[in-house]
Amino acid sequence: MSPYTPLLWMGQEWAASTPFCYFTDHPEEIGRQVTEGRRDEFRHFSAFADPSRRERIPDPQDPGTFARSKLCWDELQRPPHSQMKEFYREMLRLRPRVAGPDEHFQVQPVGERALAMRRGSGDDTVLLIVNFGDRLALSLGDLPITTTWTEGGWKLALVSELPRFGGIGSVRFEKGILLMGPGAVVLRP
Repeated sequence: MSPYTPLLWMGQEWAASTPFCYFTDHPEEIGRQVTEGRRDEFRHFSAFADPSRRERIPDPQDPGTFARSKLCWDELQRPPHSQMKEFYREMLRLRPRVAGPDEHFQVQPVGERALAMRRGSGDDTVLLIVNFGDRLALSLGDLPITTTWTEGGWKLALVSELPRFGGIGSVRFEKGILLMGPGAVVLRP
């Protein structure tokens, strides 16, 4: 929903189970230096301060590192991967097509564990509300970024928690939004 080009990488759009590890295929001496350099680079992170933990960082030169990074294309045919891909399709379908001086883009925190984002102009506007917490009860009139659209109201366009996306349908929408756990909703004027 951001104004930038969506960048989906290595099966992200279907929640691929495979990691995307850094891998190389250099001649032996350069490869050894790359492996040592990579592990040395991670020493600055607290999770890898212990040298024994740095040794567990996948060796970029190991053919197994490359093999583990290969996508499992058959995942696309079964849940939850097929459901996640459908969710991404819907998000892209709803994405505003405007990009210019009349486009509005606003983000606002909603409490401590949620945010609201409005993007677009005119009828090609979306309001995205994302809840990262356990429960969110929100009146749309309480959000400054919705005030210019409240006269016509908002209609629900997408709910991340629908069963077709792998969710449990834990949202209510009337004059406000009630999310019973983490999730997102997209509304249109």
